[in-house]
Amino acid sequence: MPDQVPPNPLEDLARRVGTMGGKAEAEIRRIIVYLDQEVVPGVRKHSFKALRTAGEQLTKLADELEKGPKAPKL
Repeated sequence: MPDQVPPNPLEDLARRVGTMGGKAEAEIRRIIVYLDQEVVPGVRKHSFKALRTAGEQLTKLADELEKGPKAPKL
């Protein structure tokens, strides 16, 4: 009967960590693709809309300030 070498727990741990590292790397890549394809375009779209709305509101405010009472000349 051949002598069986007991499994080395450190080698087993290293193998498991390596497997987890590969899975984590794949998950990170998937998250990056999701952010690039889904999140970034949505943020840009809403940012443009918010800037346009803010610009419209500032234009209205400027119009109201122009119509208001004029400051006395010194």
